[in-house]
Amino acid sequence: MRKIFLLLLATLLFSCSILDDDGEDQENKTEENKTEDNKTDDNKTEDNKTDDNKTDDNKIENKEVSAAFEYLNAVRQNPSAYSKEIGVDLSGVSKIHALKWNDILAKVAQERAEDMVARNYFGHTDPDGYGTNIKINNAGYTLDESWYSDKSMNYFESLAAGYAEGKATVIQLINDGGASDSNAGHRKHLLGMDDFWGDCYDIGIGKAKGGYYGTYWCFLIAKHQF
Repeated sequence: MRKIFLLLLATLLFSCSILDDDGEDQENKTEENKTEDNKTDDNKTEDNKTDDNKTDDNKIENKEVSAAFEYLNAVRQNPSAYSKEIGVDLSGVSKIHALKWNDILAKVAQERAEDMVARNYFGHTDPDGYGTNIKINNAGYTLDESWYSDKSMNYFESLAAGYAEGKATVIQLINDGGASDSNAGHRKHLLGMDDFWGDCYDIGIGKAKGGYYGTYWCFLIAKHQF
């Protein structure tokens, strides 16, 4: 089965990797201004963690979603220790705070994954032209107004497809096709490797089965304001 992973950067750069069943990179493209395949985006949350709309880590119902959440936080706590397993040198990546589960972000992420299955697409903008920022805000996770002034804006989403297991999905997103840190949008997003994403504390993950790729994942790591 072909496998893809995808992340939209704040610059709206789209990058895509298609892998075979052994995880070998078969195709790697980067195109600007929303071509058809993939993007890379910049996202983050802030110190101001809201106490509402969160749930205890052990209450995440889906086993693989919980595994993805736990593994990502483990990597964030000691990146270099996971270099061999992930397949890229993370010795230069700094340790960062653990992410906190947020129920609103999880709800939006689940809806995003299910929508991609139901409407047979894979991308940060849905067939109606709506991006993730406005969906997050409308769900009750309030964002800075400038972040959804255009309905297609996406700052907080990483997408993956074709991976059944949560840990494997996180590994492929962080590996990011073996790209260097400066070009690895997924890695920077998930590991908080710049000022904007490093200031994010909240996360929600969704997973849905079906569709062309078999499994669709949505990772939302967000914050309320600059």
